[in-house]
Amino acid sequence: MMQRLFRRKVIIQKCTVELGTYFKLMKKDGKASCSIWIEGNTPVLCDLYVSKSHRKRGIATKMIRLCEEIVKEEGFEHIFLWTREGSWLVMWYRQKGYEPTGEILLRPGESFRNIWLRKEL
Repeated sequence: MMQRLFRRKVIIQKCTVELGTYFKLMKKDGKASCSIWIEGNTPVLCDLYVSKSHRKRGIATKMIRLCEEIVKEEGFEHIFLWTREGSWLVMWYRQKGYEPTGEILLRPGESFRNIWLRKEL
């Protein structure tokens, strides 16, 4: 019930292109946003953002849950995300049910490593 109420406060745009499907989610007040990129059989949660003035209120967790709900509605049983290795976010995402896959993502021009995490839905 609570998630349905939150969903009403979010604009969800879906765009399908040759490479895959892209969802952009933004709270109507503009204080939080995130994206889902689905290419093939790989849904990835990315670009999670909550404005500094609205942090520590559970908004990021609600955005993640909404992304998981959308991915499940699209017929997937899992979702991925990546974050900087050693970041406090690794533990934060693990508390939300995400587990490291063991794969490392090295992005051009970055001097740090990112790790992939996955959650079964």
